Amino acid sequence: MRQVTHTLGAPAVVLACCALISACGGGGGGSGGGAVQTISFDFPSTPTLATTPTLTATASSGLPVTFSSQTPAICTVTDAKLSMLTQGECKITASQAGGSGYEPVSVSQLFIVRQTAQKIVAPLVLPLFVPPDGTPVTLTATATSGLPVTFTTDTPDVCTVSGTQVIGLANGHCDIIANQAGNDQYSAAASVSGQAVVGNAPPPVLTLASGYVPGGNAVNSWQPTFAITNTTIEGGAVTQGANGYLAGWGWGKNGQVNYSVANGNFISSFVVAQSTLDAITQGWEKSGSMTVGVLAPGLDSLKTDGDTAGLQVGLQTQLTFNMAQNAEWVATGDNTVNVDLYLGKLITKADGSTCNVKLRGVVVPTVAAATDYTLNLADLTVSESCGQTLTNADVPGLLQGSPIVEMEISTAGNINVRLPDTNGDTNYSTFVTLGPVTIH
Repeated sequence: MRQVTHTLGAPAVVLACCALISACGGGGGGSGGGAVQTISFDFPSTPTLATTPTLTATASSGLPVTFSSQTPAICTVTDAKLSMLTQGECKITASQAGGSGYEPVSVSQLFIVRQTAQKIVAPLVLPLFVPPDGTPVTLTATATSGLPVTFTTDTPDVCTVSGTQVIGLANGHCDIIANQAGNDQYSAAASVSGQAVVGNAPPPVLTLASGYVPGGNAVNSWQPTFAITNTTIEGGAVTQGANGYLAGWGWGKNGQVNYSVANGNFISSFVVAQSTLDAITQGWEKSGSMTVGVLAPGLDSLKTDGDTAGLQVGLQTQLTFNMAQNAEWVATGDNTVNVDLYLGKLITKADGSTCNVKLRGVVVPTVAAATDYTLNLADLTVSESCGQTLTNADVPGLLQGSPIVEMEISTAGNINVRLPDTNGDTNYSTFVTLGPVTIH
């Protein structure tokens, strides 16, 4: 007798499987002198308490195989459908009764049945405002198990929670925690928290970046778009890219992409030397573009297989960021900057590709010095709909239904600006200095 182990995904873990001709605990071949047959018994890869997977097994004789449960208090089988009733050890036997010149045979599988995982659907759907006069407001959240969600608060001086209702006591921020404790079939879900505003208290400030941590400076002459290692103080990645173009020559030729962190600010620049351009040709068109992306706290990239967590907008109404540009660029008047907010919900398009919705605002700096620029969230437009039918009127709902996971600034005008240097040459140089970014 040899042991065969089948790997089953959680929550079922195989303990042992006994042998091809004799089942665990007996039941092997008969004594009729018939031909020996074997059974190949494959279990579903991820059986769970909440599902009824179909069992499959084949006999080498080609005769039909039947299934039975040796632990009916834990699991049962009906017409090859497996039902797992509770946690414990489940033993299933696959049998072939013999006949047509074959001896009978049976094979058993023994495994542990565990609870099914669940989660509370995030974000927690909270009321945006709770009056401080004792008027109850209903809370809403759902669990993937379908089991009821309960609520508590850890700010009892500001609000109280009873059942699914929250009551405001004083102006302030009411922290609410949603829980689902599980049952025999489902394990407890991870708690999800949210915040409601009680009375006339201002909404909390959401910080995308309070400053930047240097990961090393870089100068790159031939690779205009590349990954970097700088992050925000909050642990979000900072990405940078640029392109320079000479008509008929190609993208990224003869340009320098630079980035660095100084005084807590992120500095990105792109430079093309006039002498280099003249050495190639006279009168060719010259243009370029540059982007800087700031990801939400703790993110190094956006997920490609599901939604990405980020900063969830509640009563916040504005985005503010600090930015400076070089004076030569500002003087051209061709220094418009697009500001795109990526939302965390991953959308699958009709062609099967995935993308994240983008909302856009635009600023046109009139001074070179570091300045706070503020955009009203309600005034943003949809710059990427991911194949959906969306209008600008949908922006408030989009912000309430999906967190902000990245802010990207990109140049809308030509960034190749003449800038004389000390050697008498003329550089086409542009830089952006980015400071703190908040949603408030």
